[in-house]
Amino acid sequence: MFEILNPIGILVAAIAGYVIGILWYSPVLFMKPWLAGLGKTQEEFVKPQEHRTKRYGLSLMVYTFTVTVVVAFVLDLLIKLTGVTTFLEILQISMLLAFGFIVTTKFTDMLYTLDKPFWSIQAQKLFFVNVGYYIAMFLVMGTVLYYLG
Repeated sequence: MFEILNPIGILVAAIAGYVIGILWYSPVLFMKPWLAGLGKTQEEFVKPQEHRTKRYGLSLMVYTFTVTVVVAFVLDLLIKLTGVTTFLEILQISMLLAFGFIVTTKFTDMLYTLDKPFWSIQAQKLFFVNVGYYIAMFLVMGTVLYYLG
């Protein structure tokens, strides 16, 4: 089953998904609404904390990239197992996975883990920024896997 996978495509898709995350949460795109959703300012966010060492930051990047590789791997595997071949079908699979698993899970997280009520603007900003990233990541990964598949 795993011999049908494209390791180069998976790696490039993971890199693309990781770069989307860097851009998504940067000042270029959605850092301000994301921080507003967290209830923090940019100054509070970058303020040094005891646990935020260089090693800690590096481990966050390694873990995040590893998870992104797993997402790309599973997406490629499901694309191959379902037999979809057209660009539109791959985008549909990507959206189905993003909405069926990520958006629903993040919505439940929003309901139970925030300090504010889920209908607050702060909670909704955080939800929409976070799920927007995953939707974009899945679509970009699906696109990369289509063109490198």
